[in-house]
Amino acid sequence: MLTETLERIREDNICTGMVFGMFDVWHPGYITLLDDLASHCDFIIAGLQTTRQNDRPMKSGPAFGIVERQMMLLANENVDDVIVYERDGEIEQILRWVQPEVRILGSDYNLSPADPVDLPDFENIIGGEELHEELDIAIVFHDRGRIWSATDARKRIKVLTIQEDIDGQE
Repeated sequence: MLTETLERIREDNICTGMVFGMFDVWHPGYITLLDDLASHCDFIIAGLQTTRQNDRPMKSGPAFGIVERQMMLLANENVDDVIVYERDGEIEQILRWVQPEVRILGSDYNLSPADPVDLPDFENIIGGEELHEELDIAIVFHDRGRIWSATDARKRIKVLTIQEDIDGQE
């Protein structure tokens, strides 16, 4: 079905945008990211990673299953379709297939060569600048401004859970 949709989009010259991530614990940062992407294109496809642990074992696994995360993404008015993928290395293949005009990345990816990068295989994760140039994909760096992240959301939930446990014991 997505293949037919992509053919129609290309025929009608509809600007397509892509975003990739695990999209686990839903938070305001996801909403602002998708709003930002929507301001640059007309059709949004979200690449949904099954778990970061395949490529980054030190990261925590998702709190929600793949079906629940697809539901959350598709509930956002800006997301038109979802492509599920397993590993960061699949991003290049997906970009070549979809051929989006725009890809959004967090501003944390907009690093100079002198900046420290704690992500393994950084070029592979973001698909690499050369690949984006080859495929004529514009990269938009989304400035989160306030630090909204799934990690921050998890920490907040943990603090609230601990506080509830303490309050319940008094």
